[in-house]
Order: sequence, then structure tokens, then C-alpha cells
Amino acid sequence: MSAEVITTLGSMLGMLMTVVGGFAWMIQRTDRLRDDMHAQFAKVDAQFAKTHERIDRVRSEIQAELAEVKAEVTAVKIAVARLEGPHPRLIVDSR
Repeated sequence: MSAEVITTLGSMLGMLMTVVGGFAWMIQRTDRLRDDMHAQFAKVDAQFAKTHERIDRVRSEIQAELAEVKAEVTAVKIAVARLEGPHPRLIVDSR
């Protein structure tokens, strides 16, 4: 084999090792970034879970208060109806 062929093969091998090494480095870096993003998303998911718990707690409190208000409004309606008395009839029975 001539010196040119050996030099060409050595250059090609060096370039191949550089490209493979570059891809390996890029894949490792991408994996690290992905792991970091997964950790950040886990933190955000935990915050969302806490927020959902708070919303559910507030929703249940509001529903309980609305039930109380509804009961009080019904009682007030009944009291007002008792104060007003029966409605006069439009047709008077003349018997």
C-alpha cells in the first residue's frame, strides 16, 4: 500500500472517530437535558397537584356555604309567604 492510501485511510478513520465521538457527546448532553426537564416537569406537576387540592377544598367549602344560603333563603321565602297571607282569589264564590 502506498503512503497516500494509508494517509487517506488514517484521515477517514480520524474523521469517523470524530463524528462518532461528537454524536456520542451530543446524545449524552441531550439525555442530561431531558433528565433535567423531567425533573422540572415533576416539580410543576407537584405544584399543580397542590393547586388542585386547594381548589377542591375551596370548592367543597363554597358548596357547603351555598347549601346553607339556599336553606336560609327557603326559610325566608316561607316566612314572607306566611306574613303576606293567602292571595286573594280573582273569582269570588257568591254562594
